Amino acid sequence: MHEVITCIQTIFEQSCYALFESFNCEVKTLSEHSEELYEYPFVFIDAGSEDIELIIYLQLPISVLSLTYPVTDVIDVDDKYLEDWLGELSNQLIGRLKNTLLQHGVTLQLGLPNCCFDLDIKDVIENHDLLELYLDIDGQECACYLSIEIFNNNMAFSLEVVDDDIMDEGEIEFF
Repeated sequence: MHEVITCIQTIFEQSCYALFESFNCEVKTLSEHSEELYEYPFVFIDAGSEDIELIIYLQLPISVLSLTYPVTDVIDVDDKYLEDWLGELSNQLIGRLKNTLLQHGVTLQLGLPNCCFDLDIKDVIENHDLLELYLDIDGQECACYLSIEIFNNNMAFSLEVVDDDIMDEGEIEFF
């Protein structure tokens, strides 16, 4: 199972980079972080199946939310919209992760994002095989965490891509 966890963590890291680079941000990995990071708002969202549960956490300063917000003039954007945007960023990240895992034979059901502005992330985060990824996004310190809990040690997971006919990001399939 260690190999599966390592693969999922690698896919998560790639998804984090891809998400922020899609907003034309410069993204670098940080080897350490400051205590100030824990003062930033965060969001968490889960995805799972009978075999596995994943929880991602994003902890971003307001400046990164403003930087990535899909409007050019963010000066007059209400904080409520930035809170919604934080939830949307988590949706986009978990969607990227889900689509990539589908290519490896893992199907997940997604939960809903929970935004937290006045809580300490240390009181919320689950430490099941926790990956802590600290990023510099256009000069701002951010954190992305992934908690992995595997319920079925025999779960189907292909290290090779088994289905590369997965929908593109934002694509809608009508039945």
